[in-house]
Amino acid sequence: MSMYLCLDVFCEQQARAAEVAALNESCVGSGMRALPPISIVSNYTAGDIERLRHIRLDETFAPNDTVKEVVLPASELHKAWFDTLDAIKYVKHYHFLYGSFMIMFWIVVVALGVGNRVVLGSIRFLKTYRLCRGHRSETATWMRRRILLPATFGYRCATEVWCGTIPPRMQSLTIAAFAIANLAFSMYGYKITPVNLYFPSPLRQWLRYVSDRTGIISFANFPVIWLFGMRNNFAIWLTGWDFGTYNNFHRWVARIATLQAVVHSVGYTALILYNGGWTYFASWWRRTFWVAGEVATVFMCALIACSVYWLRRQRYELFLVLHIGMSAVVLVTMLGHVSIFNGHFDAFFWIPVFLWIFDRVLRILRIVFFNPTLKPTVATATYSLSTNIVRLHVPCRFRAYKVRPGTYCYLSVIDDERFWESHPFTVASVSDSSPPGKSFGEQAPLLESGVVNAEYQETAEPDSRLLLFLIRPYDSFTSRLRDLAAKESPQPASLRVLMDGPYGHSQPLHQFDHVLFVVGGSGIVVPLSYLKVLTGCNKQTTSTHVHWATREPDFAADVLSNDVGEALGDASLAIDLYFSAETERNMGADIPPKVSRHYGRPNARAIILAAAEDAGECSLAVVACGPARMADDARRAVVQGLATFPCQMEYFEESFRW
Repeated sequence: MSMYLCLDVFCEQQARAAEVAALNESCVGSGMRALPPISIVSNYTAGDIERLRHIRLDETFAPNDTVKEVVLPASELHKAWFDTLDAIKYVKHYHFLYGSFMIMFWIVVVALGVGNRVVLGSIRFLKTYRLCRGHRSETATWMRRRILLPATFGYRCATEVWCGTIPPRMQSLTIAAFAIANLAFSMYGYKITPVNLYFPSPLRQWLRYVSDRTGIISFANFPVIWLFGMRNNFAIWLTGWDFGTYNNFHRWVARIATLQAVVHSVGYTALILYNGGWTYFASWWRRTFWVAGEVATVFMCALIACSVYWLRRQRYELFLVLHIGMSAVVLVTMLGHVSIFNGHFDAFFWIPVFLWIFDRVLRILRIVFFNPTLKPTVATATYSLSTNIVRLHVPCRFRAYKVRPGTYCYLSVIDDERFWESHPFTVASVSDSSPPGKSFGEQAPLLESGVVNAEYQETAEPDSRLLLFLIRPYDSFTSRLRDLAAKESPQPASLRVLMDGPYGHSQPLHQFDHVLFVVGGSGIVVPLSYLKVLTGCNKQTTSTHVHWATREPDFAADVLSNDVGEALGDASLAIDLYFSAETERNMGADIPPKVSRHYGRPNARAIILAAAEDAGECSLAVVACGPARMADDARRAVVQGLATFPCQMEYFEESFRW
């Protein structure tokens, strides 16, 4: 009766009917009798209601107390409850709205990337995107010079800064917008009331609301973190952006989500201590969901600490094991943490799980597609001390397997002690089953080439093609690969391998009038991979110029002999080699006369600006692949060239950094 009178006095007709229907459905669903109609209180007059006992705001009841008379809440108590529930509803609405926005933000970013790709592709398809004839767009040039290409703060982009790297300006602006949105959504969208029956003081309201908000937004970021960190990321396929771009997004979204998780945990800890002190706080550690949440926060912080730039670069295998292991712990403990919500937030757990499974299934399918037979893929590897390079030829039996220039594959060596590891390497070239062995000088390694050919006749099938990888040995995986390759020297070593790929995108370099490569060391694999489309009778480019800095003259001679070969006869191809000053005194390698030699580091800025000036109003593609300083010099030179010269210039940086 008290409930019906409360509905009759304080609620409108539509709200009364809806509430009675909901209560009646709950009673019947619980196996109890249906409630009587609300009309049973129609006999109460205003005077009768006035004479009833009205529960005041300051009245309290002991636990399990019952009231044996018809009562009504006083107006101030009703208002307090209305304000409390209204504030809770308001705040919850923005909890879920802002949590959803985190995913919508990246959907919009990816959609913009897709739109840009579709527009450029349509223009090329309609034959109106003629780089060599049309006047360049000043708006597009300004965007490239000011937004798309520059380093965030002028110069350093690939070079390490403060134990890490800073993404290019466009990526930094995107990350900054996301961070600002997270900060704003964590601070706004609250309704603080002077009287709140759940959280009596404004401080308690702030602690509870902010803690809930940051926890929800942090968990809502999980699908984005897992998607952007995957090798098979469908956002890469849609936008054409490289793995490094999404890896930057992955790291920064994870850092922001971790910071929010810390705020969430600290906020709830402060709220509990404020409500009941240390004894009350200790009692919460007997609750599974609480312990799971604290463990998740600790492991998220540990993930960030174990993902520093130095560890990723110097101890990648250790980083990977820690990363996968702790990520699994975070996911499982987060599922336990949100178990009290009866599945309401479980989607943020299952989406990363399904993304992980999707990625692993595609990896297996790529491996099977490369070699759809039961026979293992047997590669041949050679290592030369003078060149300090591992030459790895991998036979591909499936003719439908296509490798485009500039793409890379993940290589696993079954014969290695750590056969489960896989590392990315750019495909230098794809050839027939007989490896190239053409030489032009007296000092070419004739015996070694013959041994290699004999070995391939035993291991490669007639219809197979060979993928060539030039791998510089450093430490860990590449050093073990070097040892395996050198074990049977001077004969090539046979290695069972798994190939997962290809990944990455091929750049449209053939659409430019002039192509300029500035590369260092084993970065020569990038221009090698594009040689077939940039030289020969079917080429569309006017000139291709390769500036290559390398410490080993024998490596340069080996590549020029075995990999460049006939392309040197193309008049449109020019190659400049850069050796150290000490090399000049001990130069013994046989370098063809067409190749220019220099002693000292290449001046990337001068090279690029000179090429931009020579290009006139034609198009110029600048490709950099080498040390971080070289890449940053090239990026800054392209930005300067766009402001100085009228050519239509694009910059492509080929690198793979974790």
